Amino acid sequence: REWNNNEDWLNDATSICDWYGIVCHKGTEHVKSMTLRRNGLTGTPSSELFQLARMQLLDLKGNVISFRFDGIERATELTELYLSETGLESVVGISMAKGL
Repeated sequence: REWNNNEDWLNDATSICDWYGIVCHKGTEHVKSMTLRRNGLTGTPSSELFQLARMQLLDLKGNVISFRFDGIERATELTELYLSETGLESVVGISMAKGL
């Protein structure tokens, strides 16, 4: 199954700030938020998400995903996390989040 919208994702000719669902901090390419709510995602998102240290909001609500919190402590500015309606089975590791 494919994403509902993956416009410009992994397109080397396009700034990450122009990828569908991404908002960057003004004047930078630092991801501020990632909103992929009900976008047909499946599987397990990579823990590399948490290497986006300046990300404040991650919204994956309504996707059929397995989610793990390995490395969440690296997302030091993350203050909003939306994972309802994903089938989340465990929150082990979420306590390592600094801003949640």
